[in-house]
Amino acid sequence: MESVGFDGLSALGVDAVAQEVGTGSLPAPERVTAAVRAAYDASREHDGGAVAGYIPELATADPRPFGVSVVDIAGRRYEVGDTEVTFTIQSISKVFVYALVADAWGHHAVRDAVGVNNTGLPFNSVMALELNGGHPMNPMVNAGAIATTAMVAGGSVDERWEHIRSGLSAFAGRRLDLDHAVLASESATNARNQALAQAPPVVWPPHGRRGGERGPLYPPMRP
Repeated sequence: MESVGFDGLSALGVDAVAQEVGTGSLPAPERVTAAVRAAYDASREHDGGAVAGYIPELATADPRPFGVSVVDIAGRRYEVGDTEVTFTIQSISKVFVYALVADAWGHHAVRDAVGVNNTGLPFNSVMALELNGGHPMNPMVNAGAIATTAMVAGGSVDERWEHIRSGLSAFAGRRLDLDHAVLASESATNARNQALAQAPPVVWPPHGRRGGERGPLYPPMRP
């Protein structure tokens, strides 16, 4: 769905939802349950925006399911609505892959290689790479996510994929499955991402670290 700007939040009735702020443990379960229910009730009638039509398979997605789920660090779940409906996680995966790589290499090394700055351009911009000497600048844009994924441990594409799947499954608390229909649809229409992957690369490890080894950050795209 398309995002809602700050001006649209008032129209959703979000202002009427009591704000809860805390550090450490969550408030009492009944307070969390009430806050989740209030947020759900304030938002469930909003039906603006559109599904991601630029990916053919996602263009057929049903926009009606809606749910809110909060899980604390002890595994307690507070849910309301359509929380059992599965969906593809799309770009939110960038956050978790970045976490896996930062854990493996250290966040300073990943910051040096990928960056953390705002590009000021669209998330899939090729120009952003050209303006910054092939440096992706940010792990949350597509070029940065490709670079981050290239840093995942593994001797082959299949090994890297399994490392990502197992890592994200650990975050989710269950084994995550691959949606083959969405994969095929995106692979057939992702020419821009393939161009980003083939752009003049930065080098990894940065500054000749780890015994002076240097090489391209982006691996060749597999046919």
